[in-house]
Amino acid sequence: MGIDQIKILLGIAIIIIMLGMGLSLELKDFSRIIKRPKSVIIGLLAQMVILPLIAFLLVKIFHLEAGLAVGIMLIAACPGGAVSNMFTFLAKGDVALSVSLTAFTSFVTIFTVPFFIDFSVQSFLIADGADNIVDRMEFIKVLLLLIAVPVTIGMVIRRFNENIASKSEKPVKYVSVVFLAVIVAVAVLTNKDKLLEALPKVGTAAILLNVSTMAIGFSLAKLSKLSSASVATITIEGGIQNGTLAMTLGTIGILGDYPEILLPAALYSVWMFFSGGIFSYLISKKH
Repeated sequence: MGIDQIKILLGIAIIIIMLGMGLSLELKDFSRIIKRPKSVIIGLLAQMVILPLIAFLLVKIFHLEAGLAVGIMLIAACPGGAVSNMFTFLAKGDVALSVSLTAFTSFVTIFTVPFFIDFSVQSFLIADGADNIVDRMEFIKVLLLLIAVPVTIGMVIRRFNENIASKSEKPVKYVSVVFLAVIVAVAVLTNKDKLLEALPKVGTAAILLNVSTMAIGFSLAKLSKLSSASVATITIEGGIQNGTLAMTLGTIGILGDYPEILLPAALYSVWMFFSGGIFSYLISKKH
């Protein structure tokens, strides 16, 4: 399957995922951010500051080639969505906090992701000899189409017909998870030769990125004396990323010339289900 076909599938998948997320959101999920600033700030710090910093350090430590380096930075720049809410529920964490973080990051990434992409391209692809420059406005337009529009549509549906939203929410989430699994499998199989060659380095980097961010998120929440449920939520939010969005953006513009950019997101997406599942199981048993 070519990059164009993967790009179309990824676009459909992320729209379905974001629509499902919108069906579960209400305006109170945003207002909760003001009421609980401490928990939200720590969660955002783990997701949007610490995670990209660790990603950059790992890229340097493992001396990843340009495309793989951008791929690691890209997955670090795409905070998790509905999947993190699911793991928070399984861990008996603070689902309201998870939903609020998801609501906020869903819209703020429209502006932060183009910045991280531009930084990554300048730091790795341009330095490696690429002569194209990323068009930030192109990425903002794509993010508006893939995130803001479907999330807003989902929220409007919930606002005016909560019954339809409630009935549609679970089926849409199940479809999106299946879509994600299929796309990750296709991305891995399509690039299996490059994947096998890069696996020792990029696989280790992806696992370390996930585990270290979860550990730091857990430690920050504990030191801040948050509740056990909030600690579990922030740990999960720090480690669960939106692999579908990362892979979708990896097919756009100059990034589409480097198919290996998809590999870190695919590997991270597979691993985070193991780490998230194990953590959720252990913390729920403790509760």
